[in-house]
Amino acid sequence: MFKEKFHEDLEKQNVNLLPRRAFYIPYQLGEKDYDFKTRYETQNITLLNGKWQFEFFNSLEDYTNEDINSKEQYLTVPSVWNLYGFDQIQYLNTQYPIPFNPPYVPRENPCGRYKRSFEINDYNEQSDYHLNFEGVDSAFYIWINEQFVGYSQIAHSISEFDITPYVQKGINSIEVIVLKYSDGTYFENQDMFRHSGIFRDVYILKRSKSRVDDFKIETTINHESNNGKINFTLQGKHHLGNINLVLYNPKGLEIDRAIVSKHHQFVIDNPQLWSSENPVLYKIIIETENEVITQKIGIREVKIQDNQFYINGKSIKIRGVNYHDSHPQNGFVMYEKDFEKDLKLMKQGNFNAIRTAHYPKAPLFYEMTDQYGFYVMSEADLETHGVVRLYGEENTEHFNIIADNPKFETSIIERIEASIKPLKNYSSIVSWSIGNESGFGINMVKGLERAKQLDTTETITL
Repeated sequence: MFKEKFHEDLEKQNVNLLPRRAFYIPYQLGEKDYDFKTRYETQNITLLNGKWQFEFFNSLEDYTNEDINSKEQYLTVPSVWNLYGFDQIQYLNTQYPIPFNPPYVPRENPCGRYKRSFEINDYNEQSDYHLNFEGVDSAFYIWINEQFVGYSQIAHSISEFDITPYVQKGINSIEVIVLKYSDGTYFENQDMFRHSGIFRDVYILKRSKSRVDDFKIETTINHESNNGKINFTLQGKHHLGNINLVLYNPKGLEIDRAIVSKHHQFVIDNPQLWSSENPVLYKIIIETENEVITQKIGIREVKIQDNQFYINGKSIKIRGVNYHDSHPQNGFVMYEKDFEKDLKLMKQGNFNAIRTAHYPKAPLFYEMTDQYGFYVMSEADLETHGVVRLYGEENTEHFNIIADNPKFETSIIERIEASIKPLKNYSSIVSWSIGNESGFGINMVKGLERAKQLDTTETITL
């Protein structure tokens, strides 16, 4: 089953992963009342959250050894297995949990096998089907109907696979092997409680073969003429003709529409500007032959000038908090009600900014910070603090053993891309952090360059 150990290959952050794209869940063309639906209230979604059969093994070798007997039971997805009696709960700050020998990990590498059956909503042979995992720690392999689909890591990132060739009408099976340690462990040494498992949502997304794959929205403001511009650009590969764009103001009234093929610019006179104090959102509807995509957007401008931070031409003061995904009963698992409770507490404490220490949050979090009004520094899932514990902070040569070594470049760049590409259209993100406590070296320089290629409108920091 494991012909190749991708989890010990620095050049293979993923296998058969679809190109990363802006996060969205399209509706079917006939579905209405998009503002009143949750993200999963569409026939395009087959949600795989819920009870999965689960087996725990102390190592991958135990899993592949037919003589080893394990107890099969059920585990809820999303969850972390450490809070259900498997493995142990662990907190570490600067120390790596395993010996420093990248890309290799110990033979005793706890793993969990997740299995379940599913039936796709309104299965149609003329559609494509994409399997999405929004968060798995730390690495995982996937099989559909006993056929290998792919592999992925980067715990706090969206992994999307095309499973069209593997699924069928009626009952299907899925099996996922999740590993506690991978070469990704050397890049995810955040100071936090450590957990393992499928800890964010899992679903299958039905897609039309004629569709938008990726898009980018940017806004600019002309303070002299008092107008705002919303620039829409198709990105990635697409197999479609013209698309319909419809723009709604914050009150829900249609104010403009256009037929476009690649790029369009909406110009709004006297725009309502988005800020922490006034988080007003416009809405763009993207209509293709069979799909409807909705994206809320705030018109705002971010600048640093004369050592001051400006939003919409006004110098502001940041009063912020570091925010982990951490729940006393659920570990990494955060539901909408949890985010809502925490964001309301922050508002009551007069906080206006959040740093997503030390990894990207789920897309739902950014939808809510857009709505509630927070300035967000969104941080990549990158921390290599363990090398400090090994070699000392003053030993520059060794401290940069990862940041300056070319063999780690792919891993670092991939993590930066994974943090920016899916989240680029959220207005509350005013800054990207390319990592935390990872030293400085040529790989970080290249990471900064890549971040600036992906987004020219935000501030970017180490």
